[in-house]
Amino acid sequence: MTSHSLPNTGQYDKERIWASIVPRLGFESDLVLDGMLAFSALHLHALSPNDLEVAGARTKYLVKALNSRRKAVSHIESCDHS
Repeated sequence: MTSHSLPNTGQYDKERIWASIVPRLGFESDLVLDGMLAFSALHLHALSPNDLEVAGARTKYLVKALNSRRKAVSHIESCDHS
């Protein structure tokens, strides 16, 4: 399970967070969903490094996640009123 390799979140059960809460957030936020898909594709690629279909998915979802984050960060900067 991928959640075993993720950082411990302290007071909360990390397996519950990564197996239940984060996926639910993915239905509400493309930013979270894109990150989850990218992380999953990276994990699959580590398990099957010679699989060209998995390599293509890894690239696709990493690019999509990075673009989503760039867009979100630029939106934060444009909303800064300080």
